[in-house]
Amino acid sequence: MFFFILFSSHIMAQKERVNLDSIYDALSEVLSRSNDFIKLKEDTIKIKTYAFQHFLSKEDQFEAALELYKEYRFYDNDSALVYLFRCLNLAQSIQDKRRSAATMLRIGHQYVVSGYYYEAEEYFKKVSTEDLDTSLLPTYYHYYSHFYRELEKFTIDVNLKKRYEELSRMFNDSLEMVSSRDNALYYQRRCISLCSEGRYDEAKNINDEWMKWVEEGSVGYSLMAYYRAEICGNKQQHDEQKYWLAVSAIAEIESCDMNQTSLWNLAEIIYKDGDINRARKYIEFSWDHISRFSTHKRGWIMAPIMNEIHKEYQAKITSSNMSLLILAVAIGLLAVGLLAAFFYARHERRIAIEARESLQKTNLQLQTLNNQLGETNRVKDEYIRDFLQMCSSYIDKMDKYRVRVNQKLKANQVKDLIRMTSSEQLKKDEHDELMKHFDTVFLHLFPSFVNDFNELLLPESRIYPKEPGCLNTILRIFALVRLGIEESSKIADFLDYNANSIYSYRSRTKNQAVHKETFDEDVMKLSTINRA
Repeated sequence: MFFFILFSSHIMAQKERVNLDSIYDALSEVLSRSNDFIKLKEDTIKIKTYAFQHFLSKEDQFEAALELYKEYRFYDNDSALVYLFRCLNLAQSIQDKRRSAATMLRIGHQYVVSGYYYEAEEYFKKVSTEDLDTSLLPTYYHYYSHFYRELEKFTIDVNLKKRYEELSRMFNDSLEMVSSRDNALYYQRRCISLCSEGRYDEAKNINDEWMKWVEEGSVGYSLMAYYRAEICGNKQQHDEQKYWLAVSAIAEIESCDMNQTSLWNLAEIIYKDGDINRARKYIEFSWDHISRFSTHKRGWIMAPIMNEIHKEYQAKITSSNMSLLILAVAIGLLAVGLLAAFFYARHERRIAIEARESLQKTNLQLQTLNNQLGETNRVKDEYIRDFLQMCSSYIDKMDKYRVRVNQKLKANQVKDLIRMTSSEQLKKDEHDELMKHFDTVFLHLFPSFVNDFNELLLPESRIYPKEPGCLNTILRIFALVRLGIEESSKIADFLDYNANSIYSYRSRTKNQAVHKETFDEDVMKLSTINRA
């Protein structure tokens, strides 16, 4: 029973490890593509900036500036504030109290996110719930709850911490009273409340509902996954916590949320697990993106863990360098001992190596000569056989031609005889048959000649016959060259062409070769004779 339980636990641990490896691989893939997501975000911003610049009415400009704020909200804190202040100026110029109040509320929250709590409080004080649309009340209570939660987190005064905690809970309760279950803020603040009360299973159920309402790859999805990781951490489910932090980090990167939380939290956890290299990679990536967001608050939070990871990494490098130094010294001492033996063995082996190399070269030359001789003999035998068959065939044809001429002489058909001997059709037919016979014999001996020859030419200049099993004029010219007939005049006689034409064909084809200087030598080495 003990060994069964131990084995089952090991299998479950391995299964979870595989799941973690899989999500880490997915996170690494998204990290490598972060610039692609940034490019999409920048393209969207360009389109909306163009729209903002071309709207004429102040109402349309307000809505366009609000859209740009939403794009910059998690991407670039400074730019988000710029467009919020433009919204505020436009709302005040048209004396729209509701839009002014909503904008000041957003400005206050943006200051909270970036760590400017005094400025945030100043703008929150200017907002009255009476000036807000009813739909913005959940947002109002959520922003205030978040504001006091942040103050509670960073204050060192015990009394203030308690007061901020009470105020945060009070605004959170108000949020729950005005929120419905179709509002993401309800689920977010409900998760926070239940976790603060230690009711983690209920928080998990709320998070399950929340997951159904958010789209993967969005900022909302990253928030849901982050709070799910918080729940798992409180329940001591550390592998699940790392898993959901990685899921949240993926959504942050895909949605270009530069004010990252999940990735550096994950880096801190895996650093404590001893995975320093991965933690360093994550914290550096997170720091780079947070720097783009332009907020000093994250710097305060991340500085200690970054310093710890850096020190640990430097210690690891120092330890590795010391190990390498010791190993290098040991190898150096061993090398000194081996050096003398090496030179002695080298001196003794040099003579034997030289003799062996000489013998190998001689054997290689003999083998090459034997192969060439064997190929030459086979070509000779093949051609002698075909030549004898061709001669026999021509003797039969000439005898038939003699009998036919004799018959016409006896029949006194002189005119027919003159007409028959005046036509060059016989010569043309015989020459065509000779070429066809030559193609057949040559391709039998060198079956891969066409493909091998085209490998010597540039791709756009390659030459292929119209029909399989035959050659065209250029291929026949170089087939004869391959057989050792290099004089253009002899090739012209055989192919019934002018010698200048043959020379022109050869020159033009050579200019289309990959290696013009060695083209003729390369042709002579082409193909392997058919051994069948």
